[in-house]
Amino acid sequence: MLARHVRLALIAWALLGISDMQTLAQINASDSCKGSNAQIPEPWTAWARTPVAVTAARSSATQATIAAGIKAAVTLAPADAVRMAVTTPDGNHRPNAHGGMLSFYVPNDGTYWVTVGDDLWVDVVQANAILMEMDERHGPPCSGITKSLQYKLRAGEARIQLSGSAAARVDILVTRRP
Repeated sequence: MLARHVRLALIAWALLGISDMQTLAQINASDSCKGSNAQIPEPWTAWARTPVAVTAARSSATQATIAAGIKAAVTLAPADAVRMAVTTPDGNHRPNAHGGMLSFYVPNDGTYWVTVGDDLWVDVVQANAILMEMDERHGPPCSGITKSLQYKLRAGEARIQLSGSAAARVDILVTRRP
């Protein structure tokens, strides 16, 4: 039985032109999750809602705004076309990577989660400085949450810089820790 699954996976890999094993694993994981209704705990329950469409900004001259508590389906640009507001030290990303920037308003000082549904680099910027995350967690199986990063934020404007994504679209959610 295992040999059959491996054979089918290799055929899918060849037919679909899948470029890496991680993509193949995501396809297989989504197959095993069909019909599943993952229990998503607080503060990520908004992840189960239909996202709003947003196109990420390519430079700091433009803004793409998201709101805390509302899941967004973000369209990213080819990485070569993106000029981040704050340069990141890890400028070498995979070939054909995508990225972009999002702005959001932090209503109150506190701890916030930035949750994404794809394998990519996430930087949160306030006062022109990249903040260090306090914690990182993976989402529940079959939830579609790849990782969730926790940051201590001050009230005011914040920017999320997304980079190194193999996908041209990513789901994202910002939530305040209860």
